[in-house]
Amino acid sequence: MANIKIGFIGLGNMGGGMSMNIAKSGYDMVVHDINRAAATNLLELGAEWADTP
Repeated sequence: MANIKIGFIGLGNMGGGMSMNIAKSGYDMVVHDINRAAATNLLELGAEWADTP
């Protein structure tokens, strides 16, 4: 994508689905959740992990 990086805080019921759709569209992402395991699929798609919000 055109140098757009999207950040997502909270990957639960709502944020998880929204962020997955954005990641599948090819955008660069930085993600954070209180539970790092919630980000596993996104990290496998190339998202970066943020240690803090």
